[in-house]
Amino acid sequence: MAKEKVIEQKQEEKLVTVSLWAKIKHWWRTLWREEWEITVFFPSEIKFLEDGSRIESTSPKTYRAKNIAKLSTTNIIFTDLLGVKHEIKVVNPVGYDVRKIY
Repeated sequence: MAKEKVIEQKQEEKLVTVSLWAKIKHWWRTLWREEWEITVFFPSEIKFLEDGSRIESTSPKTYRAKNIAKLSTTNIIFTDLLGVKHEIKVVNPVGYDVRKIY
C-alpha cells in the first residue's frame, strides 16, 4: 500500500483595476485605429538526417503594421506604424501569424 500525501498550495491573486480614462482611450482606439501584429517564421537552420529526411527550424520575426496590402506565403506587403512601406519577398514559402490589436 502506498501512502498518499496531500499538499495544499495557496496561490496569491491580485485584482487589477483599470481607470475609466484608460477604458475610454481603449474604446476610442478600437473605433478609429487599426493595428496589426504580423509574425513571420523565417527558416533559420536546416539539418539533414542520415535517412535522407530534413528538419527545418524557424526563427520568428514580429512586425507591427497599420495596413496590410498583400499577404501570401511568398510575398508580404504592409505599412508600419510610422507610415513606412515594407515588402518581404522570399523564394520558399514561409509561415505567418496575423493578430489584430486594434
